Amino acid sequence: MTEELLARVKGRLDLQQAQKQLDQRNMQFATTLENIGQGVCFFDADQRLILSNRRYAEVYGLPPEMIKPGMTLSEITELRYAVGACPVVPHDEYLAWCDAINSKSSPQDWSMELKSARPFASHERTSDGGWVSTHEDITEHRNAERQIARLALHDPLTDLPNRAALKQKLDTLLEQHQKQGTQFAVLCLDLDRFKEVNDLFGHHVGDQVLCLAAKRLCATAVGAFVARLGGDEFMVLSRS
Repeated sequence: MTEELLARVKGRLDLQQAQKQLDQRNMQFATTLENIGQGVCFFDADQRLILSNRRYAEVYGLPPEMIKPGMTLSEITELRYAVGACPVVPHDEYLAWCDAINSKSSPQDWSMELKSARPFASHERTSDGGWVSTHEDITEHRNAERQIARLALHDPLTDLPNRAALKQKLDTLLEQHQKQGTQFAVLCLDLDRFKEVNDLFGHHVGDQVLCLAAKRLCATAVGAFVARLGGDEFMVLSRS
């Protein structure tokens, strides 16, 4: 009798310890889920939300309290359409596209242009037929990429194409000339006594002169390709 009682007590203590460990892991999981920078959601095979973090709602401009476990994907997308965080296609067409993504067994990465942003999602099926996906707004990231690409081909002071962009344009014109016999003119220009402007009035005024010269060149050479090579040197490519 004593051994049976001890066994029951031990079993009870073990169960309490296991529950405590489980609660601790759940708390760690919930804390991690709420502090990552991406929106995360879990759906079951019936397309009902199991859980999500606050960021998932925020990516689509929704108050976090509006998205609750048990909601269907259709209900959540209706909320998104109501606030404009949706693609330009109709709601039913978008849901059909989601079904096609969800039916694929391999992990999927996709980005979609919305009326309000450009989200990126990573999607993976779960063993029970549901899926887990992460969502993030990559609008700023894409804008930064475009800005970097632009800076690589443009002069930061005058915003004219730079030497690298000039080389690309010149290569294109030469290739067209070889294939089609098209003609173009190359004009090289610099500013007389520009060094004196910098020396007498400072580089700030010199920069203003360069910007004004660039603006006047573009206004005069309408349709031509105007580039700044550096310093006070400019080049114009004009097709005949």
